[in-house]
Amino acid sequence: MNQNIRRSGIDITGDVPWRTLFYQFYQTKKDLLDILVPYFEARLENNEFCMWVTS
Repeated sequence: MNQNIRRSGIDITGDVPWRTLFYQFYQTKKDLLDILVPYFEARLENNEFCMWVTS
């Protein structure tokens, strides 16, 4: 199976296959922003769909 590899924007995960899902647990607002900003930046640079689901 040929999977398209995409830049996640998250240093620790590196490049990931298309349609990879992330679950994130955080303690502070800074923790959350440290992950979300690079992730959304990478997606938007490639005109990709971004979704953030939160309670």
